Amino acid sequence: MAYKRLTIGRILWRFGDAERAAVRAGMATVGLAKASIVTPAIERFGEWRAWLDTASQLSAVLLQAQVSAALEALPLAVASRARPAKVFAGRS
Repeated sequence: MAYKRLTIGRILWRFGDAERAAVRAGMATVGLAKASIVTPAIERFGEWRAWLDTASQLSAVLLQAQVSAALEALPLAVASRARPAKVFAGRS
């Protein structure tokens, strides 16, 4: 759970004082789990209001899918199947 707070803290420092307070309040409204899901999208696109609004409307599962699609990221299970296990073991 600490890594989620660190990730959110890192993104908050990108904003000025007044806007940081608004972002923090918005993240508190959606909760730690959803805030940590949208943090990479906010970091990349900067559209914190839109992402927090989306977070308030979707379940965590649907939100993660939407963030992954926006970031063009593969879900973890698909990404791990895309690479042979021997690569992770240090063999090529």
